[in-house]
Parts: sequence; C-alpha cells; structure tokens
Amino acid sequence: MKMANKWGHLFTKRSSLRQPSAIRALMPYLSRPGTISLGGGMPNSSTFPIAGIKIELKDGSQVSVANVDQALQYSGSNGISQFVEYLDELQRTVHKHPHAEEQSILVSTGSQDALTKTFDLFLDQGDSLLLEEFTYSGSLAYLAPMDLNLVSVKTDSGGILPSSLDSIMKNWSTAGLGKKKPRILYTIPTGSNPTGISIDLQRRKDLYAVAKKHDLLILEDDPYYYLQFGEKRQPSLYSMDTDDRVIRFDSFSKVLSSGLRLGFVTGPKQVVDQLNLHMQSTSLHTSGVSQSVALALCESWKEKNNGEWVQGFEKHLVTVVDFYRKQRSLMSDCLDRHLAGLCEWKLPDAGMFVWVKMPDGFSTAAFAKMLVEVEGVLVVAGQNFSPSGEDIPYIRLSFSTASKESMDEALSRFANMFNEVYINQ
Repeated sequence: MKMANKWGHLFTKRSSLRQPSAIRALMPYLSRPGTISLGGGMPNSSTFPIAGIKIELKDGSQVSVANVDQALQYSGSNGISQFVEYLDELQRTVHKHPHAEEQSILVSTGSQDALTKTFDLFLDQGDSLLLEEFTYSGSLAYLAPMDLNLVSVKTDSGGILPSSLDSIMKNWSTAGLGKKKPRILYTIPTGSNPTGISIDLQRRKDLYAVAKKHDLLILEDDPYYYLQFGEKRQPSLYSMDTDDRVIRFDSFSKVLSSGLRLGFVTGPKQVVDQLNLHMQSTSLHTSGVSQSVALALCESWKEKNNGEWVQGFEKHLVTVVDFYRKQRSLMSDCLDRHLAGLCEWKLPDAGMFVWVKMPDGFSTAAFAKMLVEVEGVLVVAGQNFSPSGEDIPYIRLSFSTASKESMDEALSRFANMFNEVYINQ
C-alpha cells in the first residue's frame, strides 16, 4: 500500500462522502496576481471598522499585524499561508519527521477542534478505540455519545504499557467479545492529562513498534510537549514515524494564550486533506485575527534572532517552563506538608497536574463534591478521566494558577476534610 493512500480505508462512510466546498475551493485562486473575483461572497474589508491591530508584549515592545485586511477577511481553511509556513518550519526543526515532504498541516481552533474532527473522520458507532486507562476528560466527553467501544490500555508509573497494548491486540479474537477490532490508539505521551506522566524514550520506541506490528494509527495528543521539566525533551512519537502512522496534535494554549484558541494538526497529507474538507463545511477556518496575532509574534521573534523564529520561540519557552517548574515545586512542598502518609502521588515531569492516589474504595466523586461545597476547594475527581466512568480512587490537582499561599490553604483544607470523612467511613 502506498504511503499516500495508507489510511483512507479507515475513513468513516460519512467522512469519505465529503466533497470540497464549491466556494472554499476558490480561495487559492484569490492569491493569484491579476485575479478578479466576482465569485465568493467575501464582504468588502473597507467597511470593517478596525484599522490596525497592535500588541504590546510584556517586555515593553510592541508588534503590529502587518496585513490587517487578511486578518479580518475569510482565509483558506488550512490556515493563513504565511502562518502555516512558520508552523511547518517549527515541525521540521523540532520533530524532523522522516517523511516531512509528505506531511501537511491544518490550523485549528485549539487542538481540541482538530482532535474532535479526527475522531469524526475515523470513528463510527460500534467502533473500538484504544486509549490510556486514565485520559483527558475533554476527549471522553466528546466520545461519550458516539457509542464506541473504549478499550483501556494499562498504565504504570511510567505511563502507557506497550505490553498491555500488544496483549489486547494479540488476544482480540478471544477477548474482544465480538466487537470490532481497534485500529486507532489515542494517547497523551507527554505530561499526560491527568497523570502528569511522560513516557520515556525506550517506551516510546516500544509503543511505536507495537503500533507498527498491529498496523495501528496513532493519535498523538501532545499539548504539554513544550512544558517538559527535564534538561532535554523526550522526542515525540511523530519524530520516529518511519511509516506515516502518527497524526500529531499541537496547541499554543499553554504557551502563548488559551484565549487565542490556536492549535494545529500535522500528519499524512491524505488525512489532513480530509480534515480540511471537514473544516470547509463547519467553521470554514480558524480565526484570522488569532492567526495573525501569532504570526506577528513569530515575525518579531524572527527579527530579534537573526531570521530564526524558532530560536525566539524557544527562548520564550524557557521562561514558561521555569514558571511551571517553580509552581510544581511549590505544590510538592504543600503536598509533603499536608498529605504525606494520607495519599500517594508522583510529581509530574511535564504539564501542570498531580495525580493523587486515595485509599482503595474511597469515593473521590463524593469527596470532590463535598470539598468544593463545604471548604471551597476545587479539585477534579478521577471518574472524569476514566473511560468506564467508574468512581476510581484518584483526584487531579492543578498547580498552574494558584499562589503558594492558596495551594497551602487548599491542601490544608483537603487534609482536614479527608481525615474527617475517611475516619468516619
């Protein structure tokens, strides 16, 4: 099977029937010199009240959106071309995909937008989907009404277990109970939400090998990739994708602004082109203003770093990672002070969450509800991250926004209520 047509057989019937939007298909022609448009229903930008967009940065400098008309007007569904070029440079520099020339990028309204469109592309009622036994609640919320068979892959303190994935696939004929065999693995390999775990290099290689052995497509949801606390980042699964089986989801929400709602998906051209058709018939394209603000920032970093915008981005990331590393340290101190001997946890090596293990049989759903209602402390119960929806004995704590004093007070209240509830159980 040729690489270019590797995954088309997994598209759902509805996705396969999508055709290019007649109007959207005209967009590329608008950039041709001399083209006179009497076609698409684009409003005249001279009627827009916004004359310029200028952003003040925290270092005191300012950047301006160079092409305001472009920012305010309809644009191509895959993203503003100059911005997509910057993203392509980022992927080639950071991940160095073995077949970079055969990959495409689609800008999305946050990575969640691209992720849900990809679920729709590949999954239909009754299909099976492989995913970690603790996974992102936002994905589970979207998947819940799709009537899928969610297949949990075991994890340990090092993350997802390739051996568990291999066992599930090898024994499917007897253990699958007549359900469709899964063809897709959804995973959060770095700073996993909710566990905070990043799988190490060897396990990433092993996971990829198992996926290759069983011909699985990997959805690599990696919003915390740039929030790794180690001296050197773990490589992405995308970077070791020798046979084009990884679709990668990136987000700027954690490192630029969550309000910009900017993410992007990178993967085999055939897959991304099909996602583009979905974009054409839904939101048309991601906000041009958001893309243009990010583009202006990229151009500013390029100017300040001798034409190397990625270098400027990396300098910014140093300050972001340092902030979250310090927040993690503050949370660690508070956990040791208030919960030592009561609960178990492992400090994350990326991201912004701590996954706390409570005693077996303890209802964290009830406890989390009582904690916020009585003590005013908000945590998230483990069942929200369980594909089965079980009331599992885990709680997710976030250290992203709370001050040292707030963390300390919150965990003091947490400990007091836990002692009261657990003793009286």
